[in-house]
Amino acid sequence: MSDLSERVERYLRLKEEALSVLSIGVPRDSFLYAFASDCLDMARRYFSDAEHFHSVGDDINAFPP
Repeated sequence: MSDLSERVERYLRLKEEALSVLSIGVPRDSFLYAFASDCLDMARRYFSDAEHFHSVGDDINAFPP
């Protein structure tokens, strides 16, 4: 396993752990709730993309910029 692949796997483990405990900290009736919800959704999608790229061996695109 290459150094890059190991770094991506570490990144994916850390992100998975972080996203599993992350929640929106503003009330649903707050004007910020929709924005926070969109940001969390984008983070989850970005993580999903990284998992996909890593699974097909494309570690360059799996690693965050």
